[in-house]
Amino acid sequence: MLLNFFGTLDCLDIDKSEIYIDDDDDERTVKRFYLSQNVLDNIEEEKRLIFSIAKTDHNYTFVHQKIKNLFDEANATGVKFIKVSEYKSGSEYDQ
Repeated sequence: MLLNFFGTLDCLDIDKSEIYIDDDDDERTVKRFYLSQNVLDNIEEEKRLIFSIAKTDHNYTFVHQKIKNLFDEANATGVKFIKVSEYKSGSEYDQ
């Protein structure tokens, strides 16, 4: 299975997230993500099922619960899902 997409959303809640901002190149290093519910609520669900967050130095793929459910139903292996609310920098390497 191959997954590819090109969508990015500028939906990071800057006030709640733990981030480091490099003013020289406008990059954000995120240690803990919080998504802006206000931004997401104004985007049709079909247009925010799979995306990455714009203006960060991370290339993480964010997927809607509906997408995760498809992987679960297919008993897919080789992919790890972490809830945004449970993510901390480095937790992608936890077993």
